[in-house]
Amino acid sequence: SRELEVVLQGYNKLNDVLMELCFLHQQQKGASTQPHFRNDDTFQEFITLQDSFKYNLVNIIITNLSHLGSGDPLPSALKIQSILLALRSTQGVLLLHPPSRDVFNIPANLQLILDLLVPQEAGAESNPQILLESLVVLIHILVKNRNNFRNFEMLQGPKVIIDLLFMQKSDKQTAKKEEYINIKFKIIEFLIFYLVDEKK
Repeated sequence: SRELEVVLQGYNKLNDVLMELCFLHQQQKGASTQPHFRNDDTFQEFITLQDSFKYNLVNIIITNLSHLGSGDPLPSALKIQSILLALRSTQGVLLLHPPSRDVFNIPANLQLILDLLVPQEAGAESNPQILLESLVVLIHILVKNRNNFRNFEMLQGPKVIIDLLFMQKSDKQTAKKEEYINIKFKIIEFLIFYLVDEKK
């Protein structure tokens, strides 16, 4: 639909901006010029906006994801691409503005990410790219945030991850063997992160 096309265009533009900011952030990280970057007006304006509830991008993305992730168990290519870009944009914001992780102190917001790891209908096939991006986002959400860890456990997040690890493959899924191997590696990476962080 036209509405989805507009959403996709918006996410493409947002993703480009965040990628540029993340690139600059990584380039300056640990360098002697880092304080100059931190004082950059554009970057500071971005951070100030993220500190506000009204303009916080993760809040806005989560609201949009609640619409994108619901309904059709076989989403269109446009919807899949929009969800992927929404997840990548979330990663970008969390890298640049770690306090935005607190958005997921609200269990319903974290549940939206967990729902992307579970097929909407029995026997339905989850999109491998969405699974991968959702796992990466989960790591960004949980790192150094005890409240999010507790919510993850309260929402049966560990069970969701283990179920995903041992999911049964249909013939169609077997045709995408490489993608599902990548997912299993990402799940193992997530579990290592989860267990190590818990010990700390």
